[in-house]
Amino acid sequence: PSDVHSKKNQVNQTSKGELKSANAATKDALTVTAPDGSSMNEVNSGSEETNPGYIVFPSDMETIPPYVYYLIRQVEPCRFSEADRFVARSKGPVGYPGFQCRHCNGHAGLGKYFPVTAKSLSTNSTSQNIHAHLLKCRKCPDQVKDRLVQLKIEKGLSPRLEPGWRKVFFDKVWGRLHG
Repeated sequence: PSDVHSKKNQVNQTSKGELKSANAATKDALTVTAPDGSSMNEVNSGSEETNPGYIVFPSDMETIPPYVYYLIRQVEPCRFSEADRFVARSKGPVGYPGFQCRHCNGHAGLGKYFPVTAKSLSTNSTSQNIHAHLLKCRKCPDQVKDRLVQLKIEKGLSPRLEPGWRKVFFDKVWGRLHG
């Protein structure tokens, strides 16, 4: 516990410029495991801005916590299907946009999400549901699970972001899904 408090004090005593630098260094270290098991450095893959398989991009990294970035990198866009009506417990129209676990593709309706508003997408419970699914997902690599747990622990040590970042970011994600 005292180690955590000393780290928090170090963060609180650091200047704003140093915080940005520390935040950038943390984000530079983020890697994502592709569905094929390979890993890639997020920062050096700029072509993903146009990749329809993601709903969060490297350009988002400066405005959201590393934990949220890594968490949302573990899902991919999907569309509501007739089969989802029974397993995803949703009443949406066929073709309605949502997202699913990129590791199991929302197998058996678990890990599929069809939020009905940008506000419901941005709630903490949505993030908690994604996190909980990934930790239980049989196809999610252990290194991804470990990194998620570590980033969640470190979340409290991250520099403060602009007030309202969550709404701004998830409004962008909503636009990407429903664009």
